[in-house]
Amino acid sequence: MPEQKLGRRASLKIERFKQTLRESDISVTAEDKVRFDEYSKRWRILGAYSSSSSVFDMIKSVAIAYAILNNRRKITKDEYRFLDMLEPYLRNPDESVKLQILELARQERSIEDICLMRNKSTKKYRSFVSRTISEYRRKGILPWIKQITTVELT
Repeated sequence: MPEQKLGRRASLKIERFKQTLRESDISVTAEDKVRFDEYSKRWRILGAYSSSSSVFDMIKSVAIAYAILNNRRKITKDEYRFLDMLEPYLRNPDESVKLQILELARQERSIEDICLMRNKSTKKYRSFVSRTISEYRRKGILPWIKQITTVELT
């Protein structure tokens, strides 16, 4: 039995990749561009990228490269499956915490509320929450929320 496996392995050959297609040969439709844009919006948040257009270009390049490797002239389900497979590796280790802070900030929770909901000391955790909210505002992910004063409430 082990001899058969050894013989089978020896018969397998890895052939050198011969590129027959170029980037210009790959058809990218308007629908593909819309899907790439959806990926870029999601990946921008996950990986803390600063520019949507650079993420869009990266996603398009990855999908085209995968199509070339599979000798296809258009973007198919397989390319999207490959992009889905890459997504978990984009996460910044702090990003899951930051995403929770982002979600709470979108609900217009105060920094103190966010600290308490995360079971953290307000004194120690306040600066991290504040920096995270500011970061998402600078990136345009979180809108600038107008502070309501007590005078406006009366």
